[in-house]
Amino acid sequence: MSETRSNRSGRHEKHLELAAELIRKNRRPSDGTTTSIAFSSTEPYFQDVCELLSHSYRFHHDVSAHNCHNIIQSSLFEIAKESDSNKITPKSIDHCIAANERKYRRTRRTPHFLFTQISIDIGTKLPQRVKVADGTVCFSEIRQKHAPTSEHYSRQLKSLGIHQDQPEWYYATIRVDARDSAEAASKAFRSINLLRSIWNFSAQAGLQSRHSSPTPTPINPIRLGPLQTSHAEASGPVIQNWWYQNPFVAMDYPGRPSYYTDDEVVFYRQQEKWLLRNLTKCSYADIIETNLINYTIALDSSHHLEIYPNLWAVLESLSGCGTDGQMNYDRLIKRTVNAFAHPNEKKTILAHLRILRNQMIHDLRGATTPQSMFMLLRCVHGLLFFCLRTCTQFKNVSELHTFLDLPSDGDRLKTDIRLRKMKLKQLSADRQNSDAVVEHEHKSRGPEHIRIERATDSGNVEQTKE
Repeated sequence: MSETRSNRSGRHEKHLELAAELIRKNRRPSDGTTTSIAFSSTEPYFQDVCELLSHSYRFHHDVSAHNCHNIIQSSLFEIAKESDSNKITPKSIDHCIAANERKYRRTRRTPHFLFTQISIDIGTKLPQRVKVADGTVCFSEIRQKHAPTSEHYSRQLKSLGIHQDQPEWYYATIRVDARDSAEAASKAFRSINLLRSIWNFSAQAGLQSRHSSPTPTPINPIRLGPLQTSHAEASGPVIQNWWYQNPFVAMDYPGRPSYYTDDEVVFYRQQEKWLLRNLTKCSYADIIETNLINYTIALDSSHHLEIYPNLWAVLESLSGCGTDGQMNYDRLIKRTVNAFAHPNEKKTILAHLRILRNQMIHDLRGATTPQSMFMLLRCVHGLLFFCLRTCTQFKNVSELHTFLDLPSDGDRLKTDIRLRKMKLKQLSADRQNSDAVVEHEHKSRGPEHIRIERATDSGNVEQTKE
């Protein structure tokens, strides 16, 4: 999509009008030719408008959320320099943002690197290089040339209250081609998170509830280290951007990295290749990948009250039951249970989990327990596995949802199939009868008797012979 265009036209126009009003009210002429801007990018009102526009515009899929915000912000400042305030209109802002997006997308991509650590013991025999999504993940037991220096890294760790680097964790360097560091970070995080999502997902099959004492630990055994940084290949490891992981990592780090046997690594690699192969053949792979990553990020937390709503959000997204924020939870339950072998049992469980979710969100009651969270986890895990296993069998995500809407009762499904076949036969017979009638009229009347109706300017119908 080359133009920044939204299908939410009403909301989109209101946001543009609000932006134009903001610029016109906060412009202050400094001389006869130029205009200074009285507002700054740090003012809350300006940031609010940028956020509204970033959600109402439909940018091209390869423009990261961070860059969407930057394009809108720079466009508003550019429009504010217009000497004639009458030219500051929603349409001019719309065109300026579209032009800046095209300009950004013409920028040439260059190699970038993201450096992090991963909670796998260096005694585990990991592959040296894995290609996943838009990046290449390289694992190493020692720092590579693209990693930050020990001095830089230690200084940042100390700012988190961590006073030692963990030599037993694997180092991971993700290489991507990107226009800038923001796009590089977006692509690199998606690559490494998708890879560890698949490995964690494979490790969680049949996971039961557990208790951690005295401090609860995250469910995911494979997590990222507390710090990540990205840079361009040409600039070398000059640290400009740092990202910080879940607060638990800072408390737990260096912690205990997970060790995996050769057989376990082989199994995880087989699952990885199978899932990535399925996703390459799937037309809605981005939806499944995003939900798989969100599922994994939710389980990076150690607190069940934080995990529960995030898992429920994955269930809402996978079931496709939301329309402009209005959820149909009866349909959500129906679609989810149809992914399981025993839908009636799951229906009872999900109905109970739905009540707990509503108490947590609407009544502000923390009624959920770790056991309830694990019940929900198994439901989400099962639906995710169903989507991953069947993603090559449906043409699009709508077909998946239609399939999940089918009745789970065998007798009812057979009746439905029989009625649909009868309807197809009826439609076919009606079409044949219609064609036969038309053909009979042509033969009986002849082309010279066919009368054609022609509407006159007065609106009456005039009949003429051909």
